[in-house]
Amino acid sequence: AMNLAREAAEAQIQMQKIQTLKKHAWGPNASDVSIEHRGGLRDLHQLYSDREFRTRFRYSKALLRKLTPYLFEEPLLSEVERRTAFDMAAARRLKALIRYERQYANRRDRALRALTEHLA
Repeated sequence: AMNLAREAAEAQIQMQKIQTLKKHAWGPNASDVSIEHRGGLRDLHQLYSDREFRTRFRYSKALLRKLTPYLFEEPLLSEVERRTAFDMAAARRLKALIRYERQYANRRDRALRALTEHLA
């Protein structure tokens, strides 16, 4: 029973740490150095259908495909590139943190269910 309670508590602590990290995903620590995956920015057009892309970004995917060899190179030259790169990097971090948070929530919930069954 103590192991189950300990496992639930540890998972809850990890979730609280992750929630703190999520709050700072878009924090001031974003810099050119933190943008490791510029390639993901180049593949932005692959996330949307042609219609969705035109609606969301107001230009065609074909135009983006023509421009991508020149975008998001190191160093980032324009503020638009910089802002987009920071947002994409933060979104990646946030996606990973949400996945970890779910894993710890599931672990906590399983341990609490097992503890409840054990005590009943």
